[in-house]
Amino acid sequence: MQTAELLLALLVIVAALVTVSRKIRVPYPVLLLLGGLVVGLVPGIPRFELDPQIVFLVVLPPLLYVSAFLTPIRDFKTNLKNIASLAVGLVAVSAGVVAAVAMVLVPGMTWPLAVALGAIVSPPDAVAATAIAQRLAVPRRIISILEGESLLNDGTALTIYRAAVGAAAAAAAVSVLGSLASFVFVALGGILIGLVVGWIVVWVRTRIDD
Repeated sequence: MQTAELLLALLVIVAALVTVSRKIRVPYPVLLLLGGLVVGLVPGIPRFELDPQIVFLVVLPPLLYVSAFLTPIRDFKTNLKNIASLAVGLVAVSAGVVAAVAMVLVPGMTWPLAVALGAIVSPPDAVAATAIAQRLAVPRRIISILEGESLLNDGTALTIYRAAVGAAAAAAAVSVLGSLASFVFVALGGILIGLVVGWIVVWVRTRIDD
């Protein structure tokens, strides 16, 4: 099966699973996860490797844009303290806990690699959580905090990951000041770029009728 045919088949499967999820009233991320597990077990499916740059430049930006666009700015400002504490503190603590567990369970594991593993799995994705929460009539404030945290947690995880990988490559200790400087650079740079791009998008949208 060629790559184009495989992608088309996957798109058809995704569309079918989303349609089924609406019929049986099950959050679609759950069915997509189960569908992905089933497809991965089908014999004869060729190995498909996705360039990480495609994810960063093509897949991730539209997802973040939709999440940011649908997040009410008033709710975001009201819950900013809770959102920031979860996006920074919770991710850092989760990465540390995962690293500690990995050091105990995985033979030969080093602290930099363990911290890198923790950074990879620590930032939660709120898509499935919010989909389930909306069906369970969870208070809107909780949903707003989950959505806001999911927009910011990647910056914290990326900073921890880069520091850990750098330490592993150099076989040196992680620099706390360097990590903090990297976090500030990523946070402020992301805000600045987001404001500029957001202003451009708003300017374009005001001049498009359709």
